[in-house]
Amino acid sequence: MFYITVQDHNLCSDEPLLNNMAQAFMLTVGNSVNQELALSTVLHLLNTNGIRYIIFKGTVLREYYPDKELRTMGDIDLAIDKADKDRVHKVMLDVGVSYDEVDSHAEVSNYELNGVTFEIHTRVISNNLFDTVDYIRIFQRFVFKGRAS
Repeated sequence: MFYITVQDHNLCSDEPLLNNMAQAFMLTVGNSVNQELALSTVLHLLNTNGIRYIIFKGTVLREYYPDKELRTMGDIDLAIDKADKDRVHKVMLDVGVSYDEVDSHAEVSNYELNGVTFEIHTRVISNNLFDTVDYIRIFQRFVFKGRAS
């Protein structure tokens, strides 16, 4: 975002610095395109296999940015029904998506496709932030139309 602001308002005349910022910006845009392509592949895979999912966090938020490429992301988060966890694992591996056993745990499975990390969650929230609201129960109840996950 900094490079776009500097460029749009002519805030810097240091050519080497501008070139470095432009290169970093182009790498960021390239990463964004790579993430979109990988997401498209994974969503097609899930849809083809009748697996329900919810896209959330950064992938959704970036759609509200003036230029979505300016919302950088380290990974892509999807929520699935807990009952589909084993099936998702199988279909991902069957098409060559790699599984990250080290960083995965009971509620989040990590996969990588073409350098893009996917966090596949069976819960949207893993612990309650405040004692007065049971967020875990709320999200379990409503995420997949009443089917607890």
